[in-house]
Amino acid sequence: MERSLDIILDLCFGSCGKGLIGGYLATKHKYDFAIESYGVQAGHTVIKQDGTKYVFQQLPQALINDSTKLYIGAGAVIDLVQLENEVDQYLGGKEKAKGRLFIHPRASVIQQTHRDWEKENIRSGSTFKGVGAASAFKVMRHPDHKLMHDIREWSNFLADTAEMACDDLEQGKTGILEIAQGFELGINHGFQYPHCTSRECSPMQGLSDNGIPPKHIRDIYGVIRTYPIRISNDMAKSDGGEAYSGDGGKEITWEEVEQRAGAPIGTFSSKELTTVTKKLRRVFEIDVNRIKRAVKLTGVNKLAVNFIQYINYDDAGITQYDQLSEKSKQYIEMMERETGIPVVLIGTGPRNNQVIDRSI
Repeated sequence: MERSLDIILDLCFGSCGKGLIGGYLATKHKYDFAIESYGVQAGHTVIKQDGTKYVFQQLPQALINDSTKLYIGAGAVIDLVQLENEVDQYLGGKEKAKGRLFIHPRASVIQQTHRDWEKENIRSGSTFKGVGAASAFKVMRHPDHKLMHDIREWSNFLADTAEMACDDLEQGKTGILEIAQGFELGINHGFQYPHCTSRECSPMQGLSDNGIPPKHIRDIYGVIRTYPIRISNDMAKSDGGEAYSGDGGKEITWEEVEQRAGAPIGTFSSKELTTVTKKLRRVFEIDVNRIKRAVKLTGVNKLAVNFIQYINYDDAGITQYDQLSEKSKQYIEMMERETGIPVVLIGTGPRNNQVIDRSI
């Protein structure tokens, strides 16, 4: 049996541009299915070559291919309003989505009590969307907790997505498993507890949450960005609270990044707002030792480096490696040398066609 499942994950703290790389891979490989177990605390942005923009919190980003089946796994944490909004916006409504979208009946459903609990109790960085509390309620088998099999209006979409994905792979079909957030946010092996998310953000966790054995893995793409980010410490103030989003290493300013890259002041900072909360991100020097650790613990065999234009702004939009500046090439070569993993994809801008593919 030929292995035909690709996995994509972020090796830093999230917001490394998985949407760009995932969208590029989806366009390139035309996967038969995409599977994930997202929560609404993270957003994934895909911008096609024609400028069409997609922002997903619940649906797989490979949705941009009309023929790709969409699986939401048992580990997902679902906001019903957000799910319906995305189905309406990107799939043309529930009727048109039937036969393409499938949801595992054991996926969790967020309720207002989950959001309220987080706002009252969490003091580490959180989006306060109720994802962590809903996950905890599921583990506790809380009597008030709801799963998707309790939601009558979505009954036509319920299916054993784990078995469907495994059947597809056994038949030689191709799939992509999309991991949300970033490895360094993992609750067990991430950078800093309790300033973390509510679960692991690794290929192993993704396989478990979605019910797929590792024997199907073809490639694991680890995505990094040239300057890692973390969410703002001020993001909770709009909800009447305070929260610390955690250490990220040596913190610097966006102005310093712009000066190093030769970009006009404000060029990067004006775009560096979180997908979900719309708050300005904090920015850090990359810690190569942490990337090496993430590579070791996740088993990635291919790297994707995004935001290479933050190294040299002249490289924005370039699509051929030999056209990159020496400064950017040196960064790529350093990353390959330090990690021992080839950098096969390089993002030079936000659109799917602004990717250097070194594998072709």
